[in-house]
Amino acid sequence: MQSGLGISNKGAEIVEDGITTTPKITYLDVPLNIAKKFNFPGLGMYYFGAGGYAARALSGKYKFETPNSVSSEKLEFGNGADVKREDYGLNFTTGLELNNHLLFDIRYELGLQDISTQPQRDTGTSYIRNRLLTISLGYIFK
Repeated sequence: MQSGLGISNKGAEIVEDGITTTPKITYLDVPLNIAKKFNFPGLGMYYFGAGGYAARALSGKYKFETPNSVSSEKLEFGNGADVKREDYGLNFTTGLELNNHLLFDIRYELGLQDISTQPQRDTGTSYIRNRLLTISLGYIFK
């Protein structure tokens, strides 16, 4: 079993009619994976795994850019607001734990929760789902 607690920024860039809109949301992520490890003598351990994640939005904002101006606006969370606060989905991980305690990790989150709200659907948005690719370098204290 593999778990953790992390902070991640998720966002997008939407260009339409000369306006670039960049929503960015900061999430508190909790992944839970089942991982299989393989020993490589002289090198360390290789692992891969899969599981799920749950995330809660902490804050967010929209950034609007036109050729002549830049402005921003705070995102509101909730069913009738800009986006839903909760997110969940599948999580895939692979990595290498070296004998010198260095850790190389790659994770991919595939969001299953549609975080769009009714006001967004009323303007033509069909759905919004998060995707996240994380590449990490760490040190394991033993």
